[in-house]
Amino acid sequence: MTTVAAELWDGPASEPVLTTVRVPVPCVARPGTTLWHLDGPCRCFVGGPPPEFAPSTARG
Repeated sequence: MTTVAAELWDGPASEPVLTTVRVPVPCVARPGTTLWHLDGPCRCFVGGPPPEFAPSTARG
């Protein structure tokens, strides 16, 4: 899966302001689980922040 980070234009034409948007990605160190990195790409192999369980979409 590809990690996506986008820079969005967030200002008038005379004052460019770039904002980074982070997209949740699955943890590549723990494939087959529902663990995701909500802050961007997986950095588990280099001591990055731990993944979190993906938000539940089930309603009951």
